[in-house]
Amino acid sequence: MALVTYNPFDPGWTHLSSETRMVSNAMGASGAWVADFLIGFFGQATGLIPFLCLIEASMIWWPRSYVSPMFRRIGYVFLLTIVAVICFIFIDQPTDAMSNASGGIVGFEIGRSLVNVIGVIYATISLGVMIFLLATLCFGIRWLQMIRSVWQWPVALKEMLGYSTQKTIQKAPVKPVAVEAAEPQTIDPPTEFDSQNFGLNDFESHSTALEQAVAKHEHPHEVSQQTATDDFLRGFGMADETKISIPNLPIHPTLETEVPAMIRLATEQAEYVAPESISQPVPDEIPEHTSWLAQHRDWKAKNQAAEVQPPVSAEAEKPAVPLEEPPEADVFDRLFQSLGSSTSHAPPKVNPPPVESVSSSFTGLDVFERAVSSLDKASAKPAVPVTFESLQADFVKVDSPSLVTVDLVEETSAVANDFEEDSVEDDVLVDANGRRISHSFATVEKRKDLSPLPSMDLLDRPDPHRKVSYSADELRSLAQLLEIKLKEFNIKAEVVDAQPGPVVTRFELDLAAGIKASKVTGIARDLARSLSMASVRVVEVIPGKPYIGIEIPNVRREMVRLIELLETNEYRDPKALISMAMGKDIAGRPVLTDLAKAPHMLVAGTTGSGKSVAVNAMLLSMLLKYTPLQLRLILIDPKQLELSNYNGIPHLLTPVVTDMKDAASSLNWCVGEMERRYKLLSIFKVRNADAFNQKVEEAIANGEELIDPTWKVDDYAIQQTAPRLKPLPMIVVVADEFADMIMQVGKKSEDLIQRLAQKSRAAGIHLILATQRPSVDVITGLIKANIPTRVALRVNSKIDSRTILDEGGAEYLLGHGDMLFLGPGKNEPERVHGAFISDDEVNKVCDAWRERGSPDYVDEILTPYDDDTEKGQGRLLEDGGAARDAMFDQVVSFVLETRKVSASAIQRKFSLGFNRAARLVDQMEEAGIISPMGANDEGGMAQSFDAIYQRALKRKGGEAVLNQLMPTILSPTELANIGDDRYLSMMTKGINQAGFHWQVIENKWPQFEEAFYGFDVERLAHLPDEAWENYLADARVVRNWQKISALKENVMFVRQLAQTHGSAGRFFADWPQDDQFGLLQYLKKHGSRLGGMTGAFFLRRMGKDVYLLSADVCVALQQAGLDIPQNPTSQKDLKAIGQLFNQWHQQTQLPYSHLSKIAAYSVGENYDADYILEKMGQDES
Repeated sequence: MALVTYNPFDPGWTHLSSETRMVSNAMGASGAWVADFLIGFFGQATGLIPFLCLIEASMIWWPRSYVSPMFRRIGYVFLLTIVAVICFIFIDQPTDAMSNASGGIVGFEIGRSLVNVIGVIYATISLGVMIFLLATLCFGIRWLQMIRSVWQWPVALKEMLGYSTQKTIQKAPVKPVAVEAAEPQTIDPPTEFDSQNFGLNDFESHSTALEQAVAKHEHPHEVSQQTATDDFLRGFGMADETKISIPNLPIHPTLETEVPAMIRLATEQAEYVAPESISQPVPDEIPEHTSWLAQHRDWKAKNQAAEVQPPVSAEAEKPAVPLEEPPEADVFDRLFQSLGSSTSHAPPKVNPPPVESVSSSFTGLDVFERAVSSLDKASAKPAVPVTFESLQADFVKVDSPSLVTVDLVEETSAVANDFEEDSVEDDVLVDANGRRISHSFATVEKRKDLSPLPSMDLLDRPDPHRKVSYSADELRSLAQLLEIKLKEFNIKAEVVDAQPGPVVTRFELDLAAGIKASKVTGIARDLARSLSMASVRVVEVIPGKPYIGIEIPNVRREMVRLIELLETNEYRDPKALISMAMGKDIAGRPVLTDLAKAPHMLVAGTTGSGKSVAVNAMLLSMLLKYTPLQLRLILIDPKQLELSNYNGIPHLLTPVVTDMKDAASSLNWCVGEMERRYKLLSIFKVRNADAFNQKVEEAIANGEELIDPTWKVDDYAIQQTAPRLKPLPMIVVVADEFADMIMQVGKKSEDLIQRLAQKSRAAGIHLILATQRPSVDVITGLIKANIPTRVALRVNSKIDSRTILDEGGAEYLLGHGDMLFLGPGKNEPERVHGAFISDDEVNKVCDAWRERGSPDYVDEILTPYDDDTEKGQGRLLEDGGAARDAMFDQVVSFVLETRKVSASAIQRKFSLGFNRAARLVDQMEEAGIISPMGANDEGGMAQSFDAIYQRALKRKGGEAVLNQLMPTILSPTELANIGDDRYLSMMTKGINQAGFHWQVIENKWPQFEEAFYGFDVERLAHLPDEAWENYLADARVVRNWQKISALKENVMFVRQLAQTHGSAGRFFADWPQDDQFGLLQYLKKHGSRLGGMTGAFFLRRMGKDVYLLSADVCVALQQAGLDIPQNPTSQKDLKAIGQLFNQWHQQTQLPYSHLSKIAAYSVGENYDADYILEKMGQDES
């Protein structure tokens, strides 16, 4: 395929190509390079290579050849060279091609020299003779037989099609030879051999094989039959290769008497039934195996002794009556049945096995001996001597064909019987009076014997035989090599120290005077290439030292086990509130941290970087040190796989959360719990949960009972007494992929995370947030500001590294636990190799905790926080206000209909209390539905749209002119039919026009289309990072990295919409028309740089019915009585505007885009209609 799809414009060895990224070869870049190499050296002779491969593959079916494989393959090379020379001599190339194009470099050089010396004619003759000799010597072609076989092809074709053309070959009769005069004769081997039935054929024919041997002895001059097909194939050196040379073997004199007796017995004019043809199930155990082997050994000894005895007459061996079946016949019978024999009235068909000598016709018994030795060893019967007469029992003489009745042996299963686990009762626990103790009490008694914490022996130990990565000599050599490579880049430095770690080795370098560390950082990639390393990381500042560091990957990575970190004094330190093991640093020293001091942690890394393993190591570090009274967990697992092993452990406050709505409820409960704890801390006048716990423990030790001061009797339906205070456990919330949670739940979860990150440290609530999507829309600036402790595993680009750490470096990590850890209170990240934790270790620890107790779940955690509640504690709206009343929508409808806005009117209409009615009026005022309350305690409705419409009609000169000024909107079907590339194109145009005059980008837009491949989503989605960076030097586009990066992210956004909804157009068409605020928020959250007016302009240009908040529209809204600023940006103001436009739409049934246009035309400068139409022709929005 690489040769067939060769394209000279692909990259290659022999030419320069302008296109380095797009390869047309079907086998990719590697195929292009290989094809270019072969064609460059051998030219058009490379067309012979597939045929040579076919010949080599055919040797799998005809493996025997006159020529050794190595000699044959050398012949291929010479043949390829000769054909290349012939191609150079006789094939002309176009004038624009190189002179060596037809025969390649090899054909050009050899052919030119050969033609110059002996000329074209003699060169052709010489090459033809060489091809003839190569075919004869290297491929074993017999030319005369091949010519002869050509005349036999019709006969061979008939044989292949199934027509027999074999001739019967007469055999010359030969007189019997006396025993004394017997001479060694030739026994031809059989032409067919069934390897699968070798043992069975031996057993079935262990008597008839002698008959076959005697037949061969009587006709020693029988000629093997040959077919025309054999002659045809022999011409190509194939047919004779399958023949096996068998020497002339002598026939033993003993067989001269024993074999004829067997023949006469087998050819009697009576009908015989083979005992082995009777089908019978084989039992699992045959106790006669051992005894039969002993009998078989005795028979072999007697048979050897019989060689020196006189021959026995055949008549003496013939029995007078049917023989009784001996024990060994039963063994044969059972074995035949297990191999699948069936009931028959005739002797079975015998396929004679290959015979080396007459005495070897019983070699099947040796095979059977090996087969029997692998079965059951039991032996129940004594050994019975076996004589040669027992062989005659294989064919029993009967008067008429009939079946031999055999008692069936009961079948036994090959699978061991399942035993009852409860068949043996456990010791029953009884009390002092002998009464049985319940299962629950027995469980409690069992748990008393268990240690409070699981043993660390559950974790795997490190390999005691692991080797160091570099020896002292290797480190010295590598340091010298590093200095030499730096000199090649004009950097003079001296290696002063080397610190080998588990994954990388850091070399500390003393730079010469005047050399900046940034210069070394700039050549990191080139230095890695020159050292043949995967990556090299430069550490510009080493605290406490005047040196820089260069970290080089080790040849052999050391696996860090968690138990190595947990057996340190730092982990056992009782002052640490939440100890967590992180890994080992560059020097191999354990690195641990205290989450209570962190107080939150952010973990980010791409797929395969070891993020889930790092989270598991942190969790096990906590589970092996703290009891459920000291630590409680809330685990959020959107993937439903990573944290499922922890279900059922007693530390959990709720089952592992997999539904993201429940995740938001869990975070909201944490916010409420944080507020409750802060009230307790304030009442007890302490500053953190640890100090509060000390006070409570002292009170309990002194026998004092502390009542919970935050308890209210109205909050509980059953409990009528205040609970006693207990020490507050630390709460750790672990979200394995919080980016999925933010994408599904939206702004709500982000706001809750921000509140917890800001305030929950003193309350003893801590967050561990992990994500594999470290983008700015997930890890926002506010989250980063409140989570200073971060772990950056390997990421894809420097941009992602800067998002996590505010600096580069994470893109050079090696993956599988290699991380940069920015600990609490540190300014520079530290390179750490995380501990490895297997699923088996996690399951062991979790099972140990399940034995020690069951979880005590808090039911209120999963209560939806957006339900109608009177308390509203921690249950917030999206804008941060308190939850609305359940009657809010009904009251708004009443106010719109009656135009009565007063607490007393609402109170009378809905039979509400005054406080609740007043609260509803306040909520409508906050939403912008009504104007602020006046002195008479009544508010006014926002101005009707009728006044705005009449004013616009008057300013523009009538309804006909106003209708001409309205924008064009598309139906949902038309929106759905627009391609994804057009949506992406319009997004990019709006983003690039921000900050430029729109006409500049409009004139340049065809070049944008060309540069970005017509905004083909799939093609742009597979561009490498280098291609995106190259756009910074592309004059066809706006060379602004932020806008190019926004396009890169919007490509994935549109692609995700297409995968989820079928197309981006279907998504926008299906979005509810009355929820423009939600759509703009979605674009802001999931798209890039699509917030504010950019998103609204994008939707208007695509033809979706949306309103725009221009300066004139905001003035019109203010004149209508809506209390908003001149430039509204808060969610509260935007929601009020959306509600007002929804009301106007319900009143007038006008499109939203027409409403905003009319509102804009009702105020501001009154431009002429023709001028407006001219502008609309340039930009309709």
